[in-house]
Amino acid sequence: MTLRAPASFAPAVLAGMSVLALLSSSSSAMAAAPRRPQTTPLDDAHLFVSPMGQPFRSVSGQPYPVVQWFKAADANHDGKLDKVEFKADAQAFFTVLDRNRDGLVTDSEIVYYETVLVPELNASGQAAEYDTSDKTKLAGDLQGAAPYALINDAEPVRSADDSFIGRLTLKAFLARADHNFDVLDERSQGYLVLEELPRTQVQDAAQPAKRAK
Repeated sequence: MTLRAPASFAPAVLAGMSVLALLSSSSSAMAAAPRRPQTTPLDDAHLFVSPMGQPFRSVSGQPYPVVQWFKAADANHDGKLDKVEFKADAQAFFTVLDRNRDGLVTDSEIVYYETVLVPELNASGQAAEYDTSDKTKLAGDLQGAAPYALINDAEPVRSADDSFIGRLTLKAFLARADHNFDVLDERSQGYLVLEELPRTQVQDAAQPAKRAK
């Protein structure tokens, strides 16, 4: 005996399949939509905090300052930021943090970084809690440096301090740089490319600069 589905069954299935096809098509279109180029000029001034905590700032009409960081760190200007260059960039910033040149970034020097170099870290008036879990998925309640950074870390300098008492060594800072590079190099290419970097929360929210009439 041949069993037949009710007459109303086929249209319902087809309708359901049409909705699924539409959703799939929309999702594919969204996924395929190109991201705004990193070099797009933006309205307003913006802050970018590098993976090791160095602040870069732009003015209205300039691209998001991740471009400044990448070009400065890419020492041979080949468009690829490898781990040697990434760690050299970190070492250069360590010398900025080590204000008295004693080879250690002490707690008072870290506080100077947090309150003078990047006061946005404590813009809420409360000490930022820092996160060492290296989450690259940005949440809605980002703290400290995280809205301006490629990695969800509210205080990248303190995160590198393996002494936990404000005695950050160059060795520990470079070890953290090595680790952060691997976090960003998701495909294990051995280098980073500007256009493949994640966008910061602030960058995603920024508006393109208006063209002059």
